[in-house]
Amino acid sequence: MKPLYKKLIVVGVILILGFIVYLIWSSAVPENPPNSFSSSTSSGFPASTPLKAPTSSSPLSPEMPQSKKLSEHQVFDYWINQNTSEVYYLTPEGKVYAAREGPDLEVSAQTIDALNAIQLSPSTEKILASFGDPRAPQWGIFDVIDKVWRPLPRDILMATWGTKDEELIATTQKNSSQTDLVRADISKTPPVYKMLIKNFNLHDVTLKIFSDQELLISERPSATYGARTWKLNFTTLALTLFREGEEGSYLSWGSHNQIAFQFSLPRQFRILEGATLALAMPFPFTTFPDKCSEGQFEGGEGELYCFVPQASEFESLTRILPDDYFRHAFFTHDTLYRIDFPSGDFEPIILTGAIDGTRLEEGVNGLYFINRYDKQLYRLAQ
Repeated sequence: MKPLYKKLIVVGVILILGFIVYLIWSSAVPENPPNSFSSSTSSGFPASTPLKAPTSSSPLSPEMPQSKKLSEHQVFDYWINQNTSEVYYLTPEGKVYAAREGPDLEVSAQTIDALNAIQLSPSTEKILASFGDPRAPQWGIFDVIDKVWRPLPRDILMATWGTKDEELIATTQKNSSQTDLVRADISKTPPVYKMLIKNFNLHDVTLKIFSDQELLISERPSATYGARTWKLNFTTLALTLFREGEEGSYLSWGSHNQIAFQFSLPRQFRILEGATLALAMPFPFTTFPDKCSEGQFEGGEGELYCFVPQASEFESLTRILPDDYFRHAFFTHDTLYRIDFPSGDFEPIILTGAIDGTRLEEGVNGLYFINRYDKQLYRLAQ
């Protein structure tokens, strides 16, 4: 056989084999790839749980860029001055900084021992801070305008802002036998108290203004008892039970009080209507309320954001929830989700690195959060 014929036969065999391989490969690959949401387990969903991915008509905005560390020091908590868009944070030692793209500006070098929590005033230019023994804390107010701390009287036990910067709603104790709920005018020195409820018998509670006419009074959540929530009407002074206690239940409201987030045992999470606590929308994952945020709402529509831990991180039989979470006894590996309300469409925002996110808040310049791993403040620019 001539060499030319031999070469032609070899080439023909190679072409036939290549065509057979192509047919086998194309038959093994599905025509449409499966939805990546349907079998994800790393984002906190069971493999068998069907998830609702955003539709083509979803109002969700495009994917955000990667997060950027905004603070130079560890962060206890932070707040945004809505009048100037300036972002301030408090270090665990009590120093106050203004977060900048460059070096952070030290606003106050004064230190405070054993910070418990801060609350932002209605004008967003002041914070109310508690420190010391959480069961009998001391209180102070920091003003970003004059940049000084103002201590409050030691007879104040628990407090929250009223409807304006010059007013607090607080429990006070003049002696060891009587606790009163009062409205405190802090424009005066010392503050002037107006009695709301005498012999107020609810202890170890948190206070939160819910509307111009209503105050929420909540027991602290714990796995060992059911924390209840009451509503106080300022006009009638009627105190009514708003939510029955559930052991391990943990409830918080968004910044506009339109949405509430609830964790309950064994590992359930619900998105509720803020005013009624009725189920607002189903959501098939588990997370903690302080990992979620109510974004900008208008006409009952808007966006929610939630950091979602991996599902396996809730399955340890040795964990006492939510107590161990509050005590930082463990950390989570979170995926950030953006949720459209009320349609229920959602999508992940892909972030790199280990993130245990908390204290989400939307500002003019993006979405802010604290990473519990390094206690730093981050921003996702919009």
